[in-house]
Amino acid sequence: MSQFLIGNAPCSWGTLEFEGKGGEPIGFSRMLDELAETGYSGTELGDWGYMPTDPPALRQELTRRRLVMLGAFVPVALKEPSALMAGIANAVKTARLLAAVASTPAPFLVLADNNGAVPARTQRAGRITAADGLNATDWKTFAAGAEAVARAVADDEPLGLFVLALAEGMNSEEAAAFMGVDKKGYEAARKRFSRKLTSLTEARN
Repeated sequence: MSQFLIGNAPCSWGTLEFEGKGGEPIGFSRMLDELAETGYSGTELGDWGYMPTDPPALRQELTRRRLVMLGAFVPVALKEPSALMAGIANAVKTARLLAAVASTPAPFLVLADNNGAVPARTQRAGRITAADGLNATDWKTFAAGAEAVARAVADDEPLGLFVLALAEGMNSEEAAAFMGVDKKGYEAARKRFSRKLTSLTEARN
């Protein structure tokens, strides 16, 4: 029987990207200690600067706890052209750090819309409808931005990259529109991805 390895992330310890929403801050050292003691085998990077950004220092923290770096969440305001260059720079910077401490399984960069940055959508989280979505021009900008980030990362570091439909950032209808398919096509793609992820996990173990 295949063994499934489970990871976790700093956000489970209250370290969130939303300003002013966290409770008492928990340092990365305690967070990693508790993660390892609980039996998890890997961690996500968390916000830039939460863990050491010096590769040897970060690798040492992971190695002494027998943990692997699984990836990093990188939010970019993809429908805002003015935010694209800064988003690309942040993604490439993060990808370089992941690549420098990579082991097995290899880490992924998780690209997402800048979650929680649009007050009108945040207030309607969980109740977003098609009427709250992007228009055709916004979608073209969004898709071009996601592609630009992905290409920049691929050209710099050969990491796997996911585009994440997260929380108030996208609902299933918007994710389908982003992929250029109808809702049924989106569900089929989601199921194929789930099966592929399971097979990759089994192959690595």
